[in-house]
Amino acid sequence: MAPASYREWVSLLFSALRKEPRSPKYKYRTTIWEAKELLRERNRASLQIDTSKEVKIYSNRTFLKLSPDRALNVLLRDFQLQPEQSFRLIRTDVAPRKKLKSPDENWNKVFPLFENRIVEELDLSIPKCAFERESFNYCYALGLWSRDKKTRLSQIAWPHPIFSFSCVGLGVRPEVYSALKEEGHVFINPANSVELPYFSVDSKLVPKHCDAVALCPRYVPEHVTLFEEGAININKDPVPCTGEELSAVTQAITCTYLPLLSKEPFRTCGDDLAIWSPTTDGALDKRVFTLDRLYGHATLHKRFWSRATYTDRSCPGDIIRSTILSNNSNMLQLMEEFMKHYTTFNLYSFCWRTLNDQSSAVYKLKDPVSFTGEVKPWDAFIWNEYQTLEKLPVPHSVDELVSLKAQFDEFLKHLSRYYAMVTCEMKQQMAEFFVTTDADSEGGRFQDTPRVVPTTLILRDILLNGKWFKHFYPGLHLLMSTKIPSCDKLDDCFVPLDDTSIALGCKLDKLVKEILLVESYVYGDKIPPKKLLIVNPSAEDENWKIVILIKDSIPNHLLKTLKFNTKISIQIVKDIRQATGVENGSCSWKKMIDENVFIYAYKLETEPSATQEDTNRMIKNVIDEMHKGN
Repeated sequence: MAPASYREWVSLLFSALRKEPRSPKYKYRTTIWEAKELLRERNRASLQIDTSKEVKIYSNRTFLKLSPDRALNVLLRDFQLQPEQSFRLIRTDVAPRKKLKSPDENWNKVFPLFENRIVEELDLSIPKCAFERESFNYCYALGLWSRDKKTRLSQIAWPHPIFSFSCVGLGVRPEVYSALKEEGHVFINPANSVELPYFSVDSKLVPKHCDAVALCPRYVPEHVTLFEEGAININKDPVPCTGEELSAVTQAITCTYLPLLSKEPFRTCGDDLAIWSPTTDGALDKRVFTLDRLYGHATLHKRFWSRATYTDRSCPGDIIRSTILSNNSNMLQLMEEFMKHYTTFNLYSFCWRTLNDQSSAVYKLKDPVSFTGEVKPWDAFIWNEYQTLEKLPVPHSVDELVSLKAQFDEFLKHLSRYYAMVTCEMKQQMAEFFVTTDADSEGGRFQDTPRVVPTTLILRDILLNGKWFKHFYPGLHLLMSTKIPSCDKLDDCFVPLDDTSIALGCKLDKLVKEILLVESYVYGDKIPPKKLLIVNPSAEDENWKIVILIKDSIPNHLLKTLKFNTKISIQIVKDIRQATGVENGSCSWKKMIDENVFIYAYKLETEPSATQEDTNRMIKNVIDEMHKGN
């Protein structure tokens, strides 16, 4: 049996489907593919960015061969990066002789997973690529302990770790050299465990802020004279440092700085990452569930997000990203993340439609200065939840990130039910929800503001200006930022709040949750294994009735709005004995919201229709009685 959270998302998904606009322009399948193209354009712009702000990710496998839990560590860093920074993926293992997929095909699945810009994978597993693409320069500082663990050089200028086998000695400042020589310390190259002889060199050869410099005679002619003739062979083809050896060097890095030629100061480096996958005799353990396999399983449901005519039918990156962030990478979780993504798209779609509809009052409103009109309890409740979510800090660990994801998902449920109540208002008010005839001269306030104005402004601010949507759904957020007119973030007190309204909004939110769950149960909503998402016909409506028992006082006009959540008949009573039409029905659903509010769902018994045999028997009996009367 599916977990409660999954069933809840099924109810929210199908509720969104029943409210979906008819125009293909605003539908999920026909629009969501644009997100990948926008992300692609964003990454092309990364070619012109400052490479000094790149965060390098070293891995002994391609990114898609990482397990979700290891990819989660990379996505944590993605949350923490500044907008001006970017990623560069660097593969360090020995490349297999036969590659099953082209680099382009792999890359099309990698870049949509990231919020920040990411430079295409650099494959250092091929020596030619390693030494042609990664030019030699001192751009790191290593910290090395002496063999006896008694002293440490904390700032040794070191080239890119790929060149570590070419580091054959250390050049130290004269004052440092004397102390080391006197005590007889020995230092070891972390890449190959070979002793590094050290020499006293002119301070000009040692970068500022450093204690020593790695000597690389093959690349630095000044270093050749420090060694005895014939001691080293600078003409020998260099061997790239990869795999576990490169990992050992990376772990010794203490900071990184710009190349010496730029004469820039050090910057703190704990930014770069090393992600190593478990191997067996040099090969990836096939038992490990990888991102590539997750993408493969997702193709079973490609009809949900693409059409048969599309060239690229791979799963949207936001869905894979969210599955990773949930720290529960299985097919059930993947489908749950799809439902969240689809439902969130419909929230964006509502803002997209109303803010581009020139006949709508919200289209004409410029720079709103305050909330106008009646504040509904669901306005107060969602705004309070929004402000709570906004105050959460950026996560600093995987556990904090997974916890944040759970809180964000819970907020998404509240926001989806808020939209459900907004659509109830649309059905109830009809045209009055959208238009107004009386505006003041300032153009910033409406005297008779229709409900479309505050509800749209609330949703737009949450979806576009909220702190977390761009982190969890970077593709969808980027897409809708191009379709929905931007605006300044609303003031925190835009929606007037009080404890009574928030509490009532919370109670109504729970009622909406149960109503949608009952509706989904009645209609038999489920994710079809090999078909498109189809809303079942409402033929069962007449055979069911929802009874809501409310002992405390809730304004009638709010309860009337609540009834528009479903076509199933709803009766609200203060005593269960007041319920009508359920005498012969069976109670199939009962839930306590609190000590004063209960919800029941009854399956009504209908009179069985007479069969043809029954009809013939009845006619025969009537004829027999007539004959007896004669």
